Amino acid sequence: MVSNIKIIKSSKFHKWYKKIDLTQKIQADVRITRILVDSHFGVFKKIDDIYELKFKTGLRVYYSFDGLQLILLLNGGRKNTKRDQNNDIEQAKVIYEEYLNGKSI
Repeated sequence: MVSNIKIIKSSKFHKWYKKIDLTQKIQADVRITRILVDSHFGVFKKIDDIYELKFKTGLRVYYSFDGLQLILLLNGGRKNTKRDQNNDIEQAKVIYEEYLNGKSI
């Protein structure tokens, strides 16, 4: 069953995605495809108004929703240190707020 979910990727997400290696890109792509195909998000955590897709390898993808049919991929990162992870989360929150205020993401 294919869902009607659409995904928008922020420019910050695109920049992060370009920097990660092929294995990490495949991991992220497989998870995003599962979301699109059967609405299966796998392991995730809600953090205020955003969510964190968690991967066993430490990879993280931060996202939020605009209604039920649109997912905003805000930012990505790794769980290197708590400080790095907190910075990635804060950047994702800023991008989401900018989106809500009508700014391009």
